[in-house]
Amino acid sequence: MAGTADNGVTFDAVMGKETRGPTSASPIGIGVSEAVPGLKESIRDALQSLMDDGSCLKILDAYHVPDIAIPSATVNGTLD
Repeated sequence: MAGTADNGVTFDAVMGKETRGPTSASPIGIGVSEAVPGLKESIRDALQSLMDDGSCLKILDAYHVPDIAIPSATVNGTLD
């Protein structure tokens, strides 16, 4: 993990507002083939489930980046 590699000397973990930039979360995505109908929605729903039950925040906490959490999973930036 970057925050603990080489006792924190090799990497510098970025926390808080610097992680997201001044106004929004960093753009992060999962590339999905359009050849598989329903796949992007299934992935979105699975990610939303992890957000809803708190699992996502536990993962982000474990990597010391809870501030990059977002409230909902989207497809191409929309909830639909």
